[in-house]
Amino acid sequence: MKNSTKSFINLVYLCCAIGLAAFILTLLGRLVGAGLAWNVKEGFPFSFKDVWICLEFSWLGLPAGLIIWFFYHR
Repeated sequence: MKNSTKSFINLVYLCCAIGLAAFILTLLGRLVGAGLAWNVKEGFPFSFKDVWICLEFSWLGLPAGLIIWFFYHR
């Protein structure tokens, strides 16, 4: 690794991008699932708990980014 600072910035960017993509995909999946299960006479079945689950899945961007960076970019 000739330029370690550039490599570190690429690693941080990759982990953040994968985490953001995981958050968006999980959020959209939960919203679609809630919309399909929704009874119109009741409230919409989406709560802060669902957003928290999406935030927990976004942490998967860190190990995924490390693996992709280690085997592909390095």
